[in-house]
Amino acid sequence: MKASQVIAADSARSGEPLWLYTNSFTIETSLCEVCLSFGQGFHQAGGRNIHSRLVTTPVHLRRLAKAVNGAVSQYEDAFGHIPEADDTRKPL
Repeated sequence: MKASQVIAADSARSGEPLWLYTNSFTIETSLCEVCLSFGQGFHQAGGRNIHSRLVTTPVHLRRLAKAVNGAVSQYEDAFGHIPEADDTRKPL
């Protein structure tokens, strides 16, 4: 069993939600479904590790988009403008 599976199993038993960090995601769409895959990208390792997927309908994706846009607005009101992501992947 992978470490992530153990953590997920422990979280499910405790009734607490599972919190995972993500810095990489993809979105795939079909007529009836939208699949958002989340993971951690490691440039040095040359790839990413998908740790979870969310599958929903296009209608619910629109609701999610509105909620995310609202959260971005609240964040920017409180902390200032969020710059666009620079995907040049410079080492820290």
